[in-house]
Amino acid sequence: MPVSAECESRCSVHLESARIVRFKNQFHNLKNILPSHFAGVMLASVRGGLMPRYERMLTDRQWRQLAPLLPKLRGGPKGGRPWADDRAALEGILWVLKTGARWRDLPSSYPSPSTCWRRLALYEQLGVWDAIWRKLLRRLDRRKRLKFTECFVDATFASAKGGAIRLAQPAGVKARK
Repeated sequence: MPVSAECESRCSVHLESARIVRFKNQFHNLKNILPSHFAGVMLASVRGGLMPRYERMLTDRQWRQLAPLLPKLRGGPKGGRPWADDRAALEGILWVLKTGARWRDLPSSYPSPSTCWRRLALYEQLGVWDAIWRKLLRRLDRRKRLKFTECFVDATFASAKGGAIRLAQPAGVKARK
């Protein structure tokens, strides 16, 4: 029995509505266990609509302390496109690091994923992350929040390809002159 075009369109609208309702229910179940900024990712429309604007990850006070540690970015001698906002780029980097998401999943409220990734690499190259880390440690130390009596060390070890690492000379090897 052939299906009329009107019936087919009604069915597809009903199925799409059911999908959206099911998606919303799943989101409401998840939002109680996920941090609010990450749960916002789940709000992306099933139909490909725009994602919601995200709250700032850094407070204004935190930003005032970090801003002087970032390099002053200047345009080239020929001009060109202006640099993306430092705070927005830093928050985009922090969003990816905090959520564990892929760069291409970065919400549109931040600069482009490639911009944030390049800024991450630039900050690493210029030692910005080390400067931020040192400033944080100094601040915690002044507040007596660090305990130097306890230390944890983490490392990864990989054995050499083809066998164990030899620390001593094997028997029978002559010393070089």
